[in-house]
Amino acid sequence: ELHLMTFESFLQEEILPMVLAQNLTLSFSSESSIKDELNRESTADAITIVISYIVMFAYISFTLGDRPSRLWALFVSSKVLLGLSGVVLVMLSVLGSMGFFSAVGVKSTLIIMEVIPFLVLAVGVDNMCILVHAVKRQPDGIVLEERISNALVEVGPSITLASLAEVLAFSVSAINPMPATRAFSMFAAMAVLLDFVLQVTAFVALIVYDFRRAEDGRIDCVPCARLKSSTVAGDNGGHQRLHFVARYMKDVHGPILGYRPVKFIVIAVFVGLAFASIAMSTRLQPGLEQKIVLPRDSYLQGYFDDLEKYMKVGPPLYFVVKNFNYSSASENTNQICSINQCNSNSLLNEIARQSLSPETSYIAKPAASWLDDFLIWMSPEAFGCCRKFVNGNYCPPDDQPPCCQLDQDSGSCSSNGACNNCTTV
Repeated sequence: ELHLMTFESFLQEEILPMVLAQNLTLSFSSESSIKDELNRESTADAITIVISYIVMFAYISFTLGDRPSRLWALFVSSKVLLGLSGVVLVMLSVLGSMGFFSAVGVKSTLIIMEVIPFLVLAVGVDNMCILVHAVKRQPDGIVLEERISNALVEVGPSITLASLAEVLAFSVSAINPMPATRAFSMFAAMAVLLDFVLQVTAFVALIVYDFRRAEDGRIDCVPCARLKSSTVAGDNGGHQRLHFVARYMKDVHGPILGYRPVKFIVIAVFVGLAFASIAMSTRLQPGLEQKIVLPRDSYLQGYFDDLEKYMKVGPPLYFVVKNFNYSSASENTNQICSINQCNSNSLLNEIARQSLSPETSYIAKPAASWLDDFLIWMSPEAFGCCRKFVNGNYCPPDDQPPCCQLDQDSGSCSSNGACNNCTTV
């Protein structure tokens, strides 16, 4: 594998510049090209994931905090540490899911690395906002522990049912026979479950500490420092001041939806969109183009474009032989290879015969096997060339093994033959 990687690196670093220097265009793909390009994309997407978590951290800190009337009170009423702690809990749930399934031997895929962090982040942010705002709605006259308890009674069942429904949905989809879908479902189910457990335990404890800090007049990001009580007096949480989104929902959005004509219009639009989506869903084509998952600046984009434009090659078909003994003395070799001295009914010869009728076999060309090249490389003089006519001329490229006998009527390589038989010396 090391020699293969060295050769492919040499191809890209040395040979490609030589070709480009001759004013030629080269489109190529090596054994590890797709893997390397996907790894490169995953590394680049890591920056996107980090940026998204930073943005959500800023959003949570802004949303969970209060809007005090005094500027200095903002340093106490903000929820930066609480928001950061919530984002860290989401990250821990994702890492915990990946670590657990990696320990039991389940391999990760590209879609897992790119989708699950955003999925769990969306679910986690929603639950965090619900919990914090539920605590804020409790009366100030009762102790903090009772406010936390009442908040959990108010929103705990809905959070639990929603999280369990998501876990159940992903768990059911884990029985899908497709490996990528099954792995994604298992990773997602575990991540959502861990996120829920951490939020109803660790995050609730963090809410208690944060509210105690605010009630004690301590600065958010520097809890060891405390403001004077007169500075934060009158801004004990901002329960009387609704958030601008809440004011919009109360004063604008809710009253508009209360009109009877608006209700009928909204229902009609959504029902129409639902039926239109059902009708258009029949036009969805299953499958995943390789170009879609590759970076836009990947050299493989040009390779696949040229392959589709200039080559008459469809999706690759692989024939895999397991437990194959490739020693020269093994009978398995003659049952698979297609060069001289191989069985006429070998696997490669049978595949080549099927390629003569592509309209029924759907095989366009004979199989390209490493075994034939390996045998010829080991003993170049041991195998005669079966790619010649009986008069010594080489067969045209379209006439691949199995070789056949001379057709006296047409003089071409047909079912009766024109090339020397591959199984004869």
